Amino acid sequence: MIMTQKNGYKDFYTSLWDVVKWPVGKAKLNAKQIADTISQFSTVISNAPNQGNSTLEITKQQWVESLAVAASFADPKFCWTTPEMRDRANEWIAEIAAHLDGHVDTGVDTDTASLYIDASVFRDITTVFVRPYFVPSDHSNTIGRQRVHRQDQQRDYTLMEEGGTEGARGSGSPYKDSSQSDDARWRKNPQCIATFSWALDHLCDEAITDAISSILPVVLALVEDHECQAKLWGLRLATQLLGRSKWIEFMRKSGIASVVDKSVGACLLYRSDGEGIAADLLGSAFEAAIASAHILYNDPNKPTYSQGWWRLVDKVVSNEMYVSDNIAASTVLCKQIGILCGPLGYAIARYLRPLVGILSQGLHSPVHLSQDICNLHLTIVQQLAILVDTCLPRMHVYGSEIMAALAYSWASSSMQDRVKTKDNIVGLDELQRCIIDVVCRLGRSCPEITQTCIDRLCVSRPKVFQQWALENKRLENKPN
Repeated sequence: MIMTQKNGYKDFYTSLWDVVKWPVGKAKLNAKQIADTISQFSTVISNAPNQGNSTLEITKQQWVESLAVAASFADPKFCWTTPEMRDRANEWIAEIAAHLDGHVDTGVDTDTASLYIDASVFRDITTVFVRPYFVPSDHSNTIGRQRVHRQDQQRDYTLMEEGGTEGARGSGSPYKDSSQSDDARWRKNPQCIATFSWALDHLCDEAITDAISSILPVVLALVEDHECQAKLWGLRLATQLLGRSKWIEFMRKSGIASVVDKSVGACLLYRSDGEGIAADLLGSAFEAAIASAHILYNDPNKPTYSQGWWRLVDKVVSNEMYVSDNIAASTVLCKQIGILCGPLGYAIARYLRPLVGILSQGLHSPVHLSQDICNLHLTIVQQLAILVDTCLPRMHVYGSEIMAALAYSWASSSMQDRVKTKDNIVGLDELQRCIIDVVCRLGRSCPEITQTCIDRLCVSRPKVFQQWALENKRLENKPN
């Protein structure tokens, strides 16, 4: 990557744009070369004023544009960035911030994690480096040369069509369908998404009302993209947007949370065509949906509260049949149960029968066969502990079923020393401690059922389940 000196600093940062190609991960990317090129920023900046040509002086617009380029290499959420690349990019960002005084708040120290940009810088970044990739293809995406026409921006980023009718997207987005074709150009330059993600992360709290018109169309376009990787980025951006505590009230009152929730809701279905990111896609969809639910359903005294959260539990139950053959996706799905117990409390008992079935069934895989299965068992047992505590009065109905599943996991985890496997399974001791913990919790909820199950297990396999009997005996003798 050779930088010409014709236009100095502008050529430098322009040469670093559009170097990441789709599909990410399959395209060849020389991360070391990019990091080395980024590290030259200090030399280029120091030489710019000494060129003897005023046209080569770095303008405010160029500082902002170079900030957008540097940001595309600084966000750790994107797979093409390396630690060295991020370090060099953050050094560059810190230098840029020093020249944007009044528009960039560097916080209490020089760490770029505490850096915040105002609405004007955010708009400048998105106008040149993000929006051109999310408008019809007759707009040029060449950076620094053509801007999206103001009239076109209004047409493509309006919440409602003239006359109050909703836009054309089918899954609930009220935006015009300007980017649903297979040639959606954000895929051709995924750096624009990384730049947008960084800018959203670093947008100051008070700028959200001014910047939302530049944020929402991008988030929804990615969430509704049919490509799994683009959808994954969109869901993570949706969580970023909904997760800022100081933006929650604005998101609720403006109706934006409802708009995002409708698009995210369509993603709450496991996609078997997701290749290696199917589990991440499902997890990110639930994370975004839960973030929107916290905004929309925040008052337990309203009837919509339980209904809104029950809808997410129903998505967990309905996805079980699709993820059963994918250990990673099953792990992600089971994790949602404990999370949803928080806002619903005892009201989650409405779904207790299917939830216990999902968790119990997941413990019937031989835990000693792989690390992934061990991780699944550990997750399930942890969720069982939360579910038992949340629905303690109802656990006597399912005590025998849960004890049988725990017994299978315990016996399977005890086989590691006797079965030759190619992998050394990590976490078996923690798994057994968690199983004992759930057994003790069940002992408090349904002592007779728990004791009967333990007695039968000790008769059939005394060496394996002796510890269960000892722990239950200790619990009985423990003073209240």
